[in-house]
Amino acid sequence: MGLSYREALLLLPPLLLLTALWTALSAYPPERVSATGASGIVSRAILRRRIFLALVAISLLGVAGEALVDLWAVIYLRGLGAEALASSAAFALFSGAMVAGRLANSTLIVRWGAAAAIRCTAAAAASAALLLALGGVLPSVVAFALLALGVAGVLPTALSAARELLADEGEAAVNGIVATTYLGFVVGPPTIGWLAELCGLQPALLIFLAVIAAVMYGLSREL
Repeated sequence: MGLSYREALLLLPPLLLLTALWTALSAYPPERVSATGASGIVSRAILRRRIFLALVAISLLGVAGEALVDLWAVIYLRGLGAEALASSAAFALFSGAMVAGRLANSTLIVRWGAAAAIRCTAAAAASAALLLALGGVLPSVVAFALLALGVAGVLPTALSAARELLADEGEAAVNGIVATTYLGFVVGPPTIGWLAELCGLQPALLIFLAVIAAVMYGLSREL
């Protein structure tokens, strides 16, 4: 289309608003009462529940962290001078760390609970930021692998917590979280790109990781 990055970014907010409106109408329909008087579908009142909003925010940041690893890690490593083969091998490492994080997540929740799992994610993001700040290819590879390991279990953790803490809402709470949080794949990458345009890619990644770490730790207290 011949659009510049800034022009493409300006088109994003209207698209996000339309997506959010569609999500609100489809995932959170008005409460419907059956002939017997029982509520058949969860009402939009769930949007006013603090724990639901906390779980949505946690999931959004987790998915945004996954998008960061998937879309920006190799670009960042290539910018540091890493060879194409090394960068692709590093991406395979990140993917493996993501698988390991998913597999370990259920055990972590069973032993220490959802709050501890989210605090581990916050610690992983903070540690990744410190490693990225050091510069260099090797510390950066370790940073992205650690982040992948930390964010891999966020969405499953949030869904598990929703089933436990919002059991009265049924599966509608889970469906609402899934429908909403995939906006993280839409919002995360261009946000990092916009920050990178302003201050460079490394500072942009550091800011994003700091936000993930701080917000995750703060919201873990809600679980």
